Amino acid sequence: MSRAGDAGGDDDEGGFQPSRGTGPSRGTGPSRGTGPSRGTGPRRAATGAAASAASPSPTGTGRFAKVNDPEDDADEGLSGGSGSAREAPDPGMGLFLRRLVIALVWLGFALGLGVGAGVVWEKVRPSGESAVASAPSATPTASAPADGSPAPTASASPTSAVPPDWVAYTTTASKAKSTFSHPGGWAVREDSTGVFFGEPSGSRMVGVARRTGVDGAGALSKVQALEFGGQPSLAVTGSGDVTDPVSGAKVRELTGTYVRQGQKVSYLMRSVDAPGAVYILIVRVPADSDGDLDTLMTALRASFQPAA
Repeated sequence: MSRAGDAGGDDDEGGFQPSRGTGPSRGTGPSRGTGPSRGTGPRRAATGAAASAASPSPTGTGRFAKVNDPEDDADEGLSGGSGSAREAPDPGMGLFLRRLVIALVWLGFALGLGVGAGVVWEKVRPSGESAVASAPSATPTASAPADGSPAPTASASPTSAVPPDWVAYTTTASKAKSTFSHPGGWAVREDSTGVFFGEPSGSRMVGVARRTGVDGAGALSKVQALEFGGQPSLAVTGSGDVTDPVSGAKVRELTGTYVRQGQKVSYLMRSVDAPGAVYILIVRVPADSDGDLDTLMTALRASFQPAA
């Protein structure tokens, strides 16, 4: 061979020299014997990791090799087959359990507080016997005398309201047939209306009049006209029904003013019903002391007893 051929061989050794046995067969197609089978020829290489992630990878070998499909893996995870992810807890159930625990704690606290209060009450409350023993009797009863005689009945008049310096007086005159009391030292005066006791050097007065055949209002009207009808500056200041402090019955009352010896005075009249008659109790005071009207009337009513 010539040197030029040797030089060409050297150049080929530095480059690519396919051997005869391994070179491609005729044309550009693969050889029938050693080339890959139809349908599995070389593919265009995928770019980057997207190609490997997008294409499923087979597991195992042979024609029945299993392809790892991401959708199949997702289905297995949802069906609970071999997936490793646990089912996430329900947040609503956790909130419910927490509230249930708090409610039970408060319920226990309330029950404990109630039991404690009950124990304290049992310790401090008075027993039934002591409570009954300490309660005062509302209506004292009088015991019967040992000799079997009937017990005296309480007087209808509250004599305790009568001042101790008052003096009892009884009249049989039909115009005032009764018993009543008056302040000691007052002078008696009788007229066609009734019986009266007056202050020797003042305008205070107490008295009793009696009328038959009329009711309380009629008796007040008659006594008012007879005793005060002719007085100067006479004025009726009030009238109406009141409760009698002794009997508890509704009685009639009248108040008025007039001028007596240059001084203005106030008077109060009140009816008291009795069998067959109506009594009129009368009190009088200076107008600037009309608060004493009720004091005098209370004492006069307490001492008053109609004739039997």
